[in-house]
Amino acid sequence: MPELEEADEIQNEAYDRYITMRVCVPKGGDMSYGTVMSRKRRMDGDLMGGSNANPILGTSIYEVGFDDGSTEAYSANIIAEHIYSQVDGEGYTQYMLNEIVDHKKDNTAVTKEDGTITTKAGRKLPKRTTKGWQFLCQWNDGTTSWHPLKDVKESHLLQVAQYAINNGLAEEPAFTWWPPHTMKKRDRIIKATKKQYFRIHQKYGIEIPKTAQEAQALDTKTGTTFWMDAIRKEMKNCSKAFEMLPEGSRIPVDHTHIKCHLIFDVKHGSLERKARYVAGGHTTAPPVSIAYTSVVSRESVCIAFVLAALNGLELEEGRHWQRLPECPNE
Repeated sequence: MPELEEADEIQNEAYDRYITMRVCVPKGGDMSYGTVMSRKRRMDGDLMGGSNANPILGTSIYEVGFDDGSTEAYSANIIAEHIYSQVDGEGYTQYMLNEIVDHKKDNTAVTKEDGTITTKAGRKLPKRTTKGWQFLCQWNDGTTSWHPLKDVKESHLLQVAQYAINNGLAEEPAFTWWPPHTMKKRDRIIKATKKQYFRIHQKYGIEIPKTAQEAQALDTKTGTTFWMDAIRKEMKNCSKAFEMLPEGSRIPVDHTHIKCHLIFDVKHGSLERKARYVAGGHTTAPPVSIAYTSVVSRESVCIAFVLAALNGLELEEGRHWQRLPECPNE
């Protein structure tokens, strides 16, 4: 009879993907943002707790590092509970802005000396760029975080314009070309705006890259290979559909040149990083048949997790639900 593995040796790879997740958890009586750094180990080096396909039953212990430099340990089920309660139906985190409390710029910001361009007619126009500027935002849950000016401007145009004027930034190249015009249209913008939410580029607390270069940079920053593994898997699957032509070859007769790119996502439940190689469909005629993939809602999956935990059901991704065998009487 083969020797059974210890629970700590049976690790569900999917839940190592908690690592690098950004989560708001209770700390010292308040809610604070931290990043899941690593699995926690006992003195003998063994991992603490065990992973489970059902996040409600996960007992793995993770080290969470907070923005103030401190660290604390949290179990997988606590992390999962707070992540799922803080995202919208698509898995994205949304915030309401209380106020902008600070700003900073780095050496990539355009200087006043280089803040204009000269047209062929000799006119000087401002460079329309927000590069190099970041704003410290305080959110409705009391937390603060730094975000690029371009993102905050897109979601909270009036607040950023007013802050720039109040803090003497209106003469900086990143601001000369838009706050005055924005404030002139202030009343019109307010009437057209209801509630403004800031939707960060994270899904289930995991930062989503926009390009393959960003995906590689994220893996390098976090010391993982999650995104690059997803790209390799997708390109391996897609390669069967392509015939590689020698560099410099002309487009074959009756063929259309279509640009392709990668889009990235995080799979609900397993937190698996996903990459999809997609074509620019607007550059060619639509297919005869429509391809459609249904997506289960976050609420349905969370209910399924609870039902599985209550009824002793084991989750098997992509298959079916199995009832766990009863423990034999000793």
